[in-house]
This record gives sequence, structure tokens and C-alpha cells, in this order.
Amino acid sequence: MSSMVYAKLPRAGLANKLFVWARAFLFARNNSLPLVVTRWWLTPKNHIFGGNKIHTYMFYFKATNQSGLFRSLYNCFFYMKIKEPGTGKTEVQSKTVYFFNEVPHWGDYFGGLRNNRNEIRDGLFNILTKSRSNEIKKTENPVICVAIKMANFKPLKDGVNFATVGGTRTPLNYFVDLICNIRKLAKSNLPVTIVTDGQLNELKEIFDLGNVVMGGRHSAIADIFMMSKSKILITSAGSTFGYWGGFLGDNILIMHPQHLHTAIRPAYVNEKFYEGPVIGDINEWPELLKNNIRDI
Repeated sequence: MSSMVYAKLPRAGLANKLFVWARAFLFARNNSLPLVVTRWWLTPKNHIFGGNKIHTYMFYFKATNQSGLFRSLYNCFFYMKIKEPGTGKTEVQSKTVYFFNEVPHWGDYFGGLRNNRNEIRDGLFNILTKSRSNEIKKTENPVICVAIKMANFKPLKDGVNFATVGGTRTPLNYFVDLICNIRKLAKSNLPVTIVTDGQLNELKEIFDLGNVVMGGRHSAIADIFMMSKSKILITSAGSTFGYWGGFLGDNILIMHPQHLHTAIRPAYVNEKFYEGPVIGDINEWPELLKNNIRDI
């Protein structure tokens, strides 16, 4: 048969690469096919020409070519190609390359992945290099972790409704108010760890709250796993990087109320740990959320 699954990762940040890898990984696993993954190393163009920090992820993951170099090249040139076949089991066709390269629509980033979270988490950890695995084991275990996306998100313009724009920085007062209210409900000055691609001087409003620290200098994949280990994770609207931290974690996951779409995690996780928006007076917050915070 010699069919295979090929994941051609996009020229994008790590979180968007992970979406393509995860779908290809599940399809290969569900259909007992060899998997080939390429382009972890490829840096987004806006990181090169937009003045942002350049990231490459080639030393994060072990090479994945379960078909062998010659065989995979031959298959890609001469075999039939089926694009984006989903993640489930199918009747595998002979001499076929099942091809994945698309980042999912923002309306449901984790469709096809949500109910396979444990398999994806184990699969991701298994392809890490030894140095990245060791790094993740040494990362902090934050109580409140706040993921603030800044570098390639534009500032919110005066007079613009945040609910109507994408790729825009979540206003800092949103994070400040949430931290204050969580601490009020917990009756404790809970420590806060910041994960950000912004600069320290851009986050003064949050550091002025006290008991706030910047997360350690980690690789991007270690930051994702560190976020997943937090007790409470507050994400920036539209940031797939923060969403991956929430997807992999068993924690309180707080999403911006104006940029909600479908659930990130499977239902059995969210029955135990709150996922969703936080609005209004703390006395009106959902009971699961209040109980989760009080249990910290």
C-alpha cells in the first residue's frame, strides 16, 4: 500500500504549526499510517520583515519521517494526493498521500482535536527533544498565569469597539480587573506570572498590582506547557498561543467575553474546571468558577 500522511507546516508561529501537526498526527494514528512532518524551522515572514523577534522551532522536536526520505519524496511526486481528510478513521486508499497544511478557521480552532486531547498531549510530549523535555519539567507552576499577546497584535485604536476587530491587543485594564476580582474572591493576594512577547515597560499597570512576576526565559513550547500547569490561565483574545496552553491544561481557563466561539477543551474537563468568560460582579460569577477559585 505504502500510503502516508504528510504534514507541511505553515509559515506561522508555533501555535498554528501545532494545529496542522495535531490533525495529521491523529489521522496517521487512527489509520495506522506513517507520518512525515516538515518545516518546524520555517519562520513567519512578519517576524523577519516586521521587526519582531525571530523564532525557529527546529530544535524543539525530533525529526518525523516514518516513511524514509527517499520513499516520502517519491510518494509526494507520484502518488495521488488527498488534502485535509479530517482526523478520523477512513478506508485508506493505496498509493495515496494524505496531505495537511491548513490552519483551522478561528470559529473552531480545536474541532477534530478537542475529544482527543490526551492523545495529542502525549504525542506532543513524545516528539520533543530531550533538552525541551527537561526544560518543561523545570518550568514554574503558576497560580495565576496571564498570557498577553502584543508583538504582532496591533494596539486598539481610540473609539474602536474591541468586539469588532481581530489581531488586536487585549486592553490591559481587562487583565487588571480580572486579577483584582480573582484575588478578592480568593481572599488572597494570589501570585501572578506573566507570559508575553511584549516589553516589561508596556505592562506597568499589571506589575503595579504587586506580587506579579515575568515568567522565566523559556522556549515557546515550554511556555505553552507552563501555562497548562497553572491553576488559572487568563488568555488574550484571539491568541492561539494562549489557547494551546488552555487546551493542554486542567485549570480554570478564562476567555475574553467579546471573542468567544466554541469550547477549547472537551466537556469532561470543563465539568471540573471552568472554561469561559468572566463578567459582572464576582457574586454573579458561575458557581463552578467560584468553587474552583476557592479551592486554590
